[in-house]
Amino acid sequence: MASYELISLEGDRVKLTKSGSDYALRIVRAHRLWEKLLAEKTGFNESEWHNRAEEKEHELSHDDTDLLASRLGNPQYGPHGYPIPTRTGKIANINGIALSELPVMTIGRIVHIKDKPDIIYKQILAENIHIGSHLRIVDKSKERFVFHSEGESFTLAPIIAGNITVNMLKKNVFFKENIARLSMLKLDENAVIIGIARDLRGGSRRRLLDLGFVKRGRCEN
Repeated sequence: MASYELISLEGDRVKLTKSGSDYALRIVRAHRLWEKLLAEKTGFNESEWHNRAEEKEHELSHDDTDLLASRLGNPQYGPHGYPIPTRTGKIANINGIALSELPVMTIGRIVHIKDKPDIIYKQILAENIHIGSHLRIVDKSKERFVFHSEGESFTLAPIIAGNITVNMLKKNVFFKENIARLSMLKLDENAVIIGIARDLRGGSRRRLLDLGFVKRGRCEN
């Protein structure tokens, strides 16, 4: 890296040069755009996005990355809520606070989920917690953090809740308590479709739409 002038060595300290910083931002941009592609255009599981993007990030040239960004509509944020650098290196802010910091009865929307450390990220995925979901805080202590979202109750350790970033919503925002996922319906139970979960992307989402799963449609189990 030093021979390519990407880093400078000052005694036992290693620093990025301007070229190194620019290169790092280009790799970050390619990585997050590729994650966005995997999320929006394929059926790969969310747990696979990061590793698959790591395999491709060094293969994309500046022009390839620009084409990918254009194909995706030049998104500002990746599927985990991380900002995607522009070609010139500008990065949008992540606006919000840690879920663990919200007071009881607060209503918010998840805008970012850290994908590191891996062990915590996998626990969040296992709970089916996703960006875009609205939630209401119902209880918190030093040992646990409880909130309701999409008709379910979630209990997390504070250290896990701290890896989720939330935008607080105004108090007059209506929070829907009587909603559920299709998988939660019982036999012969009826429901009205109010939308498709934001975490369902790519081909699977298009398949549901093709089958007629649209807002305000009726669903019978």
